[in-house]
Amino acid sequence: MKSVPDNEVDALTSYNPEEMRYYIWLVQRKLSPNTLTLNLKSLNLPTGTKVFAEEVSADAYGEVVWSKEISENGQLSFELPAQSVMLLTIPACQSTPCTLIATADATIKSGSNSEKNFGKIKKMSVEMNASQINHNQVSYIKFDLSKVDNINAALLQIYGNSSDKHSYRFHVYALDNCDWNEMSLNWNNAPNLDREQMRITQVGNTAHVAGEIVVDKNASYHQLDVTGLVRKCKQKEITFALIRELRQLGDDSDNERSCYFDTKESNNKPVLSIW
Repeated sequence: MKSVPDNEVDALTSYNPEEMRYYIWLVQRKLSPNTLTLNLKSLNLPTGTKVFAEEVSADAYGEVVWSKEISENGQLSFELPAQSVMLLTIPACQSTPCTLIATADATIKSGSNSEKNFGKIKKMSVEMNASQINHNQVSYIKFDLSKVDNINAALLQIYGNSSDKHSYRFHVYALDNCDWNEMSLNWNNAPNLDREQMRITQVGNTAHVAGEIVVDKNASYHQLDVTGLVRKCKQKEITFALIRELRQLGDDSDNERSCYFDTKESNNKPVLSIW
């Protein structure tokens, strides 16, 4: 059903009983931002229920841009960017939050660095550089899921920024293969990696699309909703690969650019937030 009577904003609300989640899909056609206040009282959700928003706009490609709690009066206020699409997700069941810190993380590099290990470095990096093969870099992050039971929501959160004033966009995949060690991982033994084309292999089989992230020069946490991937994971661990893949011919305007992320040895560790 359409739940907001506005000619320039469409809002559709739905409920998935299997996932026990409400979804609110918003389409903003205005050329300027729009401040919205949604009255969610009719959903009968407890005060403090978490809501998170995934955005597609000039600045985002589907990542989680914010999470908020429903107020005591059942209202939720936020800004909808100009000409954007936003998906609000509201898990109907709330459980005690659990923050999992990465158990392993490492960057691998190609070319003359393909046999080298960089597991001790406190910054991960992502870069695709067709003209300088030694600069190609992919990062891997691993989490232990053995103590996780009920999963109403799971957000992958990584802290980082681009190498210069320009934004940098890259891909994230979840991998079934967690048989790697951060102190021995390198370009030649990394799982699910096409070492010549610099892309993830076995997508849809042992590798699964998690989404895309865009970072700018300002360091901050960036988030992806990985609930479905964590729920379907049959192992006690899960790996996420961060990689800049070629999307189409000519897609190389960010050559010689890169992005950096804090590792588990840093203050702003990679985490998997579950509730």
